[in-house]
Amino acid sequence: MRFKILLFLSVQFCYTYLSIAQTQLSLVENIDHVLLQEKTNKGAQLVDVRTNKEFSRGYIAGAKLINISSDYFVERIDQLDKTKPIILYCAVGVRSTAAIEMIRNLGFPIIYNYIGGIRDWKRNKLSLVKPD
Repeated sequence: MRFKILLFLSVQFCYTYLSIAQTQLSLVENIDHVLLQEKTNKGAQLVDVRTNKEFSRGYIAGAKLINISSDYFVERIDQLDKTKPIILYCAVGVRSTAAIEMIRNLGFPIIYNYIGGIRDWKRNKLSLVKPD
């Protein structure tokens, strides 16, 4: 009898834990440059996760720099508006993919990953902003 009760409680705990964990993770979707422009026009927050040096060579208009390598990366992302989707990009998509795993539990409704990053943006002959 004790075994059955312990088994029941263990199953309930696992089910509850998994349900809570799943509800806290943001949805993630990979997007291209066309959808990036569409989503930002609709109010999605655009975040460049590259280094300061890379950012200084040019970035996508409207992007905010939050360097994935910085000590404050998660804290800065956590300060963004949680009611709006977020789009992450880097040079080619590797760091933005890693960044998503770091922030999926922060409560954004959806996180978009611009696969191809700046390299794809340039390949499509789209303009970059140069900081002052």
